Amino acid sequence: MMNPRELSSLENFFYHRSEVNLHSCFYLALLLNALPAKKQLYKALQDTIATYPQLHQNITKNKEDEYLYVEDIKKTPIEFEDVVEFVAWEKFEEKEINSIFQTYNFHYRNDRPLWKILVVPSLNTFILLLDHALFDGISAVKIWETFMEKLNKSSEIENIDVTVPLYIPEENHEGTLVASQHPYDIWPVPIAWKVKSFIATKLFNWYPQAIISPNSNLFEFKGYKFPEGFLSQYPKDGVTSFKVRNDNTQKLIKMAPGKLETILKNCKTNAVSLTSYIVAIIIIALRNVTQESYTGNLLKVSIPINTRNICANQVNTPEEMLQLGNFVGSMDFEHPINSDSGIWDIARDVQQFITKNTTVGISDIINNIKLLDGINCEEFVKKKIEFSSNGPASTFEVTNLGFQSFKGSCMESSSYFIKDAVFNEPQGMSDIFTCSVISTPIGGLRCSLSYPKDIAQEFEPCWDYIKNNF
Repeated sequence: MMNPRELSSLENFFYHRSEVNLHSCFYLALLLNALPAKKQLYKALQDTIATYPQLHQNITKNKEDEYLYVEDIKKTPIEFEDVVEFVAWEKFEEKEINSIFQTYNFHYRNDRPLWKILVVPSLNTFILLLDHALFDGISAVKIWETFMEKLNKSSEIENIDVTVPLYIPEENHEGTLVASQHPYDIWPVPIAWKVKSFIATKLFNWYPQAIISPNSNLFEFKGYKFPEGFLSQYPKDGVTSFKVRNDNTQKLIKMAPGKLETILKNCKTNAVSLTSYIVAIIIIALRNVTQESYTGNLLKVSIPINTRNICANQVNTPEEMLQLGNFVGSMDFEHPINSDSGIWDIARDVQQFITKNTTVGISDIINNIKLLDGINCEEFVKKKIEFSSNGPASTFEVTNLGFQSFKGSCMESSSYFIKDAVFNEPQGMSDIFTCSVISTPIGGLRCSLSYPKDIAQEFEPCWDYIKNNF
């Protein structure tokens, strides 16, 4: 059993966002070559849970100091049926995707894990659902890596009692080490940022819209009224939480491995990453929106980044402690929609921006997150809705989990191997639409594009451009 760890301010923000139902879960789905037997699935899960303490943890509130803590599940065993649900889908498309985000919302302050796997037998598909307070996209990759390793070993085991709980709290479990503090909590903060934090705290308390309200010149679709287009329920008349519509149009862009290799070669020739290329394509695609359909001129692109390496280098966090968790930062790239720059020119601008912010500017990204340290995150989440009547703070988000071989789990010589993977996230409060990307050796690139139905007609020419240029 680990000692309870206080939430970082970033985790605190994600906790309160989910607590009031403004975010449900995200997923990383795998297509396998075959469906394992229940005993094999059971054993692989049991060993994976034993490897990662985070898979048997929840978030609790201390009655004495009212602080939020991560702690082990103490009383209730985790049964197979608690974390595995078989669903009778014949396809995995828009209706099924939206049903995930509408249905599965993990609850805190109880003895239940903050994850689940949906199994679609007819499709040989496994969908890992994760809460965002304690997990990020790379966490999902790590979980699947371990699961696949254990799954291929489980085929050698004959006698398994699948009626025994996957996890029993009273037993001792040898898993990966867990940090007593989140790396962001021990991050060195320069004097200048301490001053900024002091000012931000005071300003939020006195005049929150100065911090939260989006840029008045930000590109917004006239057809996407916010928050009406985002929410179907508000806290009032005895109702204590929001309800997100989560009825987005869901598109999936597929790029075969051969074409992906060609695109990557072109990216290398132009000294840009695939992420920069994708951002550039979407920026140019938005030029196809008619001027009558939007206001504002400034496109803002949110690009989340994985901060594990900088945490290891800057505050000496051991790699073992950085396997699962919420180790993200975000960059906001801005570009005028009326620019006539070409794809590679924009991609180079994006790449220069990313390179700067992930090298000399990385400390500023972490310190910007730490501005939340002095702010009431619960109030911050609610006021982001209250003072965002003009629309979300960003136009769109591109999250790229990169090229993942899942530690050799895509090799066709294995009993069970990964043929494809898809990553996606729910309708969000911070962006109009999202682009979630992952690439694998056999499946190639998969890009989940999710945008509100309210702008489906206006976005159609953008979608045509995107799918024709991928």
